[in-house]
Amino acid sequence: MNIVIVTQKVDSNDPILGFFVSWIKAFAQKYTNVIVVCLEKGKYELPENVQVYSLGKENGISRFKYVKNFFKYIWKFRNQYDSVFVHMNGEYMLLGGLLWKLLGKKTVMWRNHKSGSWKTDIAGMLADTVCYTSTGSYTATFKNAVQMPVGVDESLFHPIQGIERKQNSFLYVGRISPIKNIDKMVDGFIALHTQNPELIFLFDIVGPADSELDKNYKTSLLEKIKNAGLAEKITFHEAVPQAQLPELYSSHQFCINLTASGSFDKTIWESVFCGCVPIVHNTSFLDEIPVDIREKIGVRSLDAQNVAQVLKNTDTTAELMQIGKQHSLANLMEQLTKIL
Repeated sequence: MNIVIVTQKVDSNDPILGFFVSWIKAFAQKYTNVIVVCLEKGKYELPENVQVYSLGKENGISRFKYVKNFFKYIWKFRNQYDSVFVHMNGEYMLLGGLLWKLLGKKTVMWRNHKSGSWKTDIAGMLADTVCYTSTGSYTATFKNAVQMPVGVDESLFHPIQGIERKQNSFLYVGRISPIKNIDKMVDGFIALHTQNPELIFLFDIVGPADSELDKNYKTSLLEKIKNAGLAEKITFHEAVPQAQLPELYSSHQFCINLTASGSFDKTIWESVFCGCVPIVHNTSFLDEIPVDIREKIGVRSLDAQNVAQVLKNTDTTAELMQIGKQHSLANLMEQLTKIL
């Protein structure tokens, strides 16, 4: 069997989307030939049975040419693939869905986000199957929707030997954006510091702030941290490639993720795989773990005092690592290939 994968970016060094290179490698073990059509490509190493074609964003071409190249590739290789996996971007299903139906191709769309629109509805109808990971995702209610594991690469994400896990060390990994509620994290630490000024802790925030909105958000956070006198305890760091994330997780005791339900940040389970305990607001994650653990790591309210309470009461547990195995990349591939 041969497959076309349509995705946003193929670049091992991308701090947000770099994980998808591991997914492509996993597909390459399941399929004879893998054709990847992406909006943009960067640095990657993939098996010989994988071909990557870019729509040209890295060369700065126009949106019209993106669309033209998209149709060129899916038509040119029409006799060289049996199924289609559209990752994250429903626009590609809107563009190619009817043609793929006419060509008799099996189509699966992956979309996991709390918001959606009529475009998402149409893309979902054009796809044979829609995959999601969070029960709060907009697509979770679609008649053709199937819940999937998150897909964490166990060969990469595991505790790194020889790295000291610092006590009372906290980590956030991801985009610096208001939707991630980083301000609520900072407020929690400010409340914690107010309660106990002698408490020793470190909070590292790792990730990019790309848009103007996100950059302004980061500036406001820096000002808030400075005014609270916590500039030496709460620090921002540049984004790192996927390959370096296990070292970060392995050197921290806790990883905070206060994103609301509807999406499902992979960093939650990545941190677990590395022995770093997550502190989570996402009910989709919390609802699938035992009540006793949920009460320790679950942030039900984003009120500063409540966040502070969870920060100081959290304890480590090995049970999460065992639960997390169901979200491995290997398990995801087993389930995806059944519907593709």
